[in-house]
Amino acid sequence: MMYRRQLVLAAFWLLSGVAVAQEPSDPVREAILRDAQRYAECFLVLDLQCSGALYDVARLEAANRASMRPVPERPSGEAIDIDFGAAAAAAARNRNRRMEVAQPWPPFEMGNELFAFVPYFASYGAVHGFRSDQAGYFIASSRDDGETWRFILVNSWSTTVTPSIDRLIPGYVDGLRPPMLDFRMQESPFASSRLVRTVTRLFVPVDDAYAYVLELAFEQEFADPLVILVQYDNPADPDEPGLFRGSLQPGQRALQLQSLALRGFEWGKVYDVEIEGWSADMEDRKFRHREELLFQPNREVWLVELSKVTTP
Repeated sequence: MMYRRQLVLAAFWLLSGVAVAQEPSDPVREAILRDAQRYAECFLVLDLQCSGALYDVARLEAANRASMRPVPERPSGEAIDIDFGAAAAAAARNRNRRMEVAQPWPPFEMGNELFAFVPYFASYGAVHGFRSDQAGYFIASSRDDGETWRFILVNSWSTTVTPSIDRLIPGYVDGLRPPMLDFRMQESPFASSRLVRTVTRLFVPVDDAYAYVLELAFEQEFADPLVILVQYDNPADPDEPGLFRGSLQPGQRALQLQSLALRGFEWGKVYDVEIEGWSADMEDRKFRHREELLFQPNREVWLVELSKVTTP
């Protein structure tokens, strides 16, 4: 018997926040998230005055001295963020960039100070057909019992010019910390057929599995209801694709689809979804549209993964 899983029709704007972490419930973690979000905003626009107020320059300088690293000179009274570098400057020229912080990890005490890790996900948009994503974290520290926080950004680039974490947090040594990611890929264009074009395609995490998400736009309105048939790859059993039968109402110009949670997807593998529109009597096929989805890290996937709290 053919394996079947039902696709559900849902408004896409309700799906866009599916991966957002839950708000911290205690004042200290609320303060961490508040200040981290502000720091991320400063980072994106290269506001050096704003970032200087939130950047833990003193800690970085002390760690550099302890590790005998040279510290760039800065004019008296000038606030700078020496973590930006060429990579951040290049990002500033990309209008599609964005950075989002995930739920902070629980704070911990070391040497009469509070520390916490705040994961983030940054995407620098498509340039010449390539999209660059990055995951890293902020080392957050507080000297006033968690009321205010300062940060040091840690990613694959910054680790080449900043001291190791055991210098930044003396005594932490090889304790757990959020993962880092640099991912660059060439994105294929959204599919476009005679009457249909893809507007959105992605995977979203649902519990410990993933769901297809597609949004389609139609180039014309249909006067009569259509039967919608959807067939999509089932990663758990490639020989038995998932099937769904739905409908498109007269005048409807958009269709949003999200599958139920599926397991077995493999990173870097392409999965197909095919959508057909038929007349009510199933005698006349009005359109046929096929979209390919590459299973890869994306904002929705990584914000969930980064937000998984691991206590040091």
